[in-house]
Amino acid sequence: MAWEDWAEENYEYFHDEAFRQVFNSLDFAYMSDDEIATAEELFEQGWLNFHLSSADKLAWREAFQNFTHLELDSEQWATYRELYDESGG
Repeated sequence: MAWEDWAEENYEYFHDEAFRQVFNSLDFAYMSDDEIATAEELFEQGWLNFHLSSADKLAWREAFQNFTHLELDSEQWATYRELYDESGG
């Protein structure tokens, strides 16, 4: 099911679980609390804001990668996709 058809609770589940399982699996030990807050905002815009165009999402993702020097690995992408599929079900 497309995200546009999700109920609000489906999106909230996806959002919260993506933060918990994907974002929190990244290593931010070298960052200050303020830098982690910025990384959270960049992650949210790049991966969790479905109202953006593909180009805008890509720009936010690149900003996240440039800021954190991190990229999602294949396991984190798989988790993201599984959560997306679960949320639309």
